Amino acid sequence: MILFLIKSAACMAIFLIFYKLFLEKESMHFFKRYFLLAAIAISLVIPAVVFTEVIYIEPISTSFTPTEDYSLETYHAPSIESIDYTYWSLLSIYGLGVLFFSLQFFNNLYQIKNTIQNNPKQQTNSIIKVLLSLQIVPHTFFNYIFLNKQKFEANEIPPAVLLHEETHAKQKHSIDILVLEILQIVFWFNPLIYLFKKSIKLNHEFLADSAVLNNGLEKSDYQKILLAFSSNAAEPQLANAINYSSIKKRFTVMKKETSRKMSLVKSFFIIPITAILLLGFSEKEILEIQKEGSVQEQKTLLNSIKKELENVNALKLNYTEEKEQIIELYIKKNAEILIHNTPVLLKDLAVTIENDIQPDIKLKNVRIEGLTEETLESEYMLSISTEIRKANIKQIKFYTSEYIMAAEDYKDKIEITPETVILNASKINLQPNKIIEYNNLAKKYNAIPIEKRVVPLKDLNILESIYRNMSPAQKEAAQPFPECLLKVNQEGATKKQISTYNDLAKKYNTMMAKGGNIRIMKSDVDQLNHIYGLMSEEQKASAQPFPDFPEPPPSPKAPKTPNTSDYADKEIKRIIETQDPYDTNTITIIKPSGVNAPKAPMAPRVKKGEKNDIPPPPLTEKIEIIQTAVNEVIENQDIIAVENVRVYRHNVDEKSANSPNLMEDLQSLAKRDAQFYFNGKEVSTMEGLQIVKNKKNIYVETLPSSNKKPKVKIYTNKNDVSIPPPPAPPTPPSPLDYVINAAKKGATFMYEGQIVSSDKAIDLLKNNKELNIESRNKNGKQIVRITKDPVTIE
Repeated sequence: MILFLIKSAACMAIFLIFYKLFLEKESMHFFKRYFLLAAIAISLVIPAVVFTEVIYIEPISTSFTPTEDYSLETYHAPSIESIDYTYWSLLSIYGLGVLFFSLQFFNNLYQIKNTIQNNPKQQTNSIIKVLLSLQIVPHTFFNYIFLNKQKFEANEIPPAVLLHEETHAKQKHSIDILVLEILQIVFWFNPLIYLFKKSIKLNHEFLADSAVLNNGLEKSDYQKILLAFSSNAAEPQLANAINYSSIKKRFTVMKKETSRKMSLVKSFFIIPITAILLLGFSEKEILEIQKEGSVQEQKTLLNSIKKELENVNALKLNYTEEKEQIIELYIKKNAEILIHNTPVLLKDLAVTIENDIQPDIKLKNVRIEGLTEETLESEYMLSISTEIRKANIKQIKFYTSEYIMAAEDYKDKIEITPETVILNASKINLQPNKIIEYNNLAKKYNAIPIEKRVVPLKDLNILESIYRNMSPAQKEAAQPFPECLLKVNQEGATKKQISTYNDLAKKYNTMMAKGGNIRIMKSDVDQLNHIYGLMSEEQKASAQPFPDFPEPPPSPKAPKTPNTSDYADKEIKRIIETQDPYDTNTITIIKPSGVNAPKAPMAPRVKKGEKNDIPPPPLTEKIEIIQTAVNEVIENQDIIAVENVRVYRHNVDEKSANSPNLMEDLQSLAKRDAQFYFNGKEVSTMEGLQIVKNKKNIYVETLPSSNKKPKVKIYTNKNDVSIPPPPAPPTPPSPLDYVINAAKKGATFMYEGQIVSSDKAIDLLKNNKELNIESRNKNGKQIVRITKDPVTIE
């Protein structure tokens, strides 16, 4: 079989090279279509052709001398053939490949069937147009043409594109594709099948282009239409679509005209090539036939052989043979143990073996043979052997490509006993004892499903201590660290927690169903995640569905603190420019509490309506007073203490001065057990919130310290306020800008589960504004996932 596959692949390669060099760019597209299909068929037939050569030989001698003594003393029972693991492994891999591509093929057919059934259709003669709401490139499957409904109804699809797709349908190009798909299932391991498939689909485009140009359309106009409707999107597996990657070749072929004479000359070369392949890769068989006149001698020979065989059958052999049973274990690379393709836990291994032993087989004639998928660690082999011994089995043998053991345990010679475990290893890898210990523990717990996995604290400490000291290369070569699911102490959520969850989930589900901009509180998301994690499966089934939250925008950069000399200079300049020289009462220095800054001298008061004869103070004197105060504030204030301070004006008559986010910030600080103050006196959280809600014309100062208890100070006098409120956070970047910035930083991009280039990712977001993005960091590497589905917060 392997020789057949090699010969057929060689024939395919020769035909494909001839096509690429001499036929692909020619304009005889109908001939090329049937040449490519015939080349595949001939390549599969030639290795199966057998030429028989007949040779006549002289008659053989009639004398017969037995070549073996069939006495009792020399008769041996036939030996039991060993299992060819390589053959069965390759056959299993091939079967898995056939299964995978078969499922993919039938899934594509099922998707096309659903698309046809679930969308509106228009029929013109034998052509049926399926109108889709998705933004798709026009493509064809048999007599079905799939088009964008909006563009078709708006007559935005040129007639040339429709004629192109109708040509695919009328010439039945889908039959070629289905034949190639079936061959791909059978010969999925042969890369030449994929190259033939690509060439056949490209030739289909040549045929459709030729039909459009023969209809009278100018080449330049048609080329512009192709560029407008081409796309880099993934081409449907079972359909013909306009694809950008083939545009250049198609333009080249459009310009070329092949003469009839040249077509005949190039076609003629196919005959000698086929003849050479037939002679070189077909099978040859020699048949030897004796010459006439030897029939009687052959009869004499046959009678002699028959007589000898009768003598052998007449012997009475007193031979008894005890039956043996071999139970095979297959150890996968994740330490999972299989018996008859059924997973078996290590602790259940002995019981499983006892149940598998046939009733008429003695235990001494039972042999366990273990085959590993990759490597085998010494401690894990010892654990398996210990469990097998519990079933009173003595004959144990392991086969592995690499055996890993501690260097200090290795011995050149060991004593062989009936209970010695036999190891057949291609390579022995001697490692430090600590790494062996880690691998054995990790493999042991990785073999347990994660939902049932429980690692004792003692073993967890050993795993963590060894893994922490391993080098990156050792970590990569070692077993993966056995992760565990978080253990929840309570059985399900309480009624109060479920009620809270249902209220919040219903609230956000309703808001997202209505669409538009919504405000999502992080505290609510955290509470939903916490309660949902506590709920049992029954509670989750009866509760509100978990809201499908979008990814939160990136955090805005912290505003620049105003406690700098630059800020002071700007304040001085602003005061000088806006200050009325006669209004000295309006000069106010805002300073943090606890800093004694000098006050400007107060001017004598003048009652309303009286004439003011007081001359204004010298401007230079006012500047000196302000400068002195500001400098003292800058020099004496504790900058670190006020870096995170925020000041709000609230419940004032000017609506523009009110802060819309104040109550949210206060509730967040209240959950962190913040201490509230009103005009310097401590008040409870509820009292503080009521004052903020009802008190008019107040100032609220928040100190959300990260290393100590937060504080909220409420004032009715603005002179007690430390600093002005910070500016509003910047607008988060758009998804396109975010992807462009991520591309500059070397991020990895994925679209629908496959890695794409940064240029491809940018093009996707430019062409489809409805795509969503999700960004994560894994091992210090940023991964940006682009998807049509809504993203969720985990």
